[in-house]
Amino acid sequence: MDNQLPHNDPDLKRARSIRKAKQDNKSLEDSDDSILQQLQEYQDIKHGKVLTSDKEKVWHNISSEISDQSSTPVTPLFSSSTMKWAVAAVLILGAFISYVIFQPQQPELVASSQQSIKTVTLGDGSSVTLRPHSKLYGVNKPNTRQYQLEGEGFFEVTHNPNRPFAVETSSGTVNVLGTTFMLSSWGQKMQVYLKEGSVQVKASEQDSAVVLEPGESASVTNTKAIPSVQLANAQEFTDWMNQQMVFSDKSARQVVAELEQQFNISISLPKEVTQNKLSGALSLNNLSKALNDLELVLNGKFVKMGEQSYRFEGNSQ
Repeated sequence: MDNQLPHNDPDLKRARSIRKAKQDNKSLEDSDDSILQQLQEYQDIKHGKVLTSDKEKVWHNISSEISDQSSTPVTPLFSSSTMKWAVAAVLILGAFISYVIFQPQQPELVASSQQSIKTVTLGDGSSVTLRPHSKLYGVNKPNTRQYQLEGEGFFEVTHNPNRPFAVETSSGTVNVLGTTFMLSSWGQKMQVYLKEGSVQVKASEQDSAVVLEPGESASVTNTKAIPSVQLANAQEFTDWMNQQMVFSDKSARQVVAELEQQFNISISLPKEVTQNKLSGALSLNNLSKALNDLELVLNGKFVKMGEQSYRFEGNSQ
């Protein structure tokens, strides 16, 4: 066959002779092949068995022997057609391997919450409590516990300095070692509240980060700016875990926005109402009750416009 060396090919015979000599632990100097004899002598020189002054002479003899036999026809290992197919196969395989290795890994959904709060334990023993209509994705990165959050979650992270814990949002990233914190990411705004430990917060398009101390919060509203840090009212960040929304001196728009997130609805407010400052608490167990309580504060009524949409109308209208 054209893809095999002839049985009497000189190079094949030499290879077999060398293999047999190594297996039998014998010298090649008794071989009837002059090139093998010269190779054995050169090997002896390297190991100091003969005078090193003979080294160049021996190597010259080997080169001469090879040159003298270079006119011997060489039978290719593969035919040209076989080689073309082999090259094509290698290129295809290489392209496939490159695609698999370098294709960006897609985040994998770890947990999601629908209309109720959901607590899940992660593979490393850490836990996250997800606010309704939130999603947590895992990102496959070596030596790092990497996640992506859509919505809001309260994290309790196990300490492991060899595997840092990080959570990304569309606006920024929170890096921790072992701590308890709340992370909120709705739309283009990210908020972080630190209960215990220490976290590093940075915007997605900003290299500089801020480090929070327990009791502090950070907000990211501009992905190119350094996050702003302030002392926080813990209850305002974690109240939803007790099915409550506590607010102090917040605008009506901010309060309504949190209801929209909690119940996955949309609420339209008149422009003159949006900046009204509100303080108080609303129950999050039931949408109708929450809206009824807010109606009393805003002095008006929420009118249902669609399956998931409402419009507020003041009593003066």
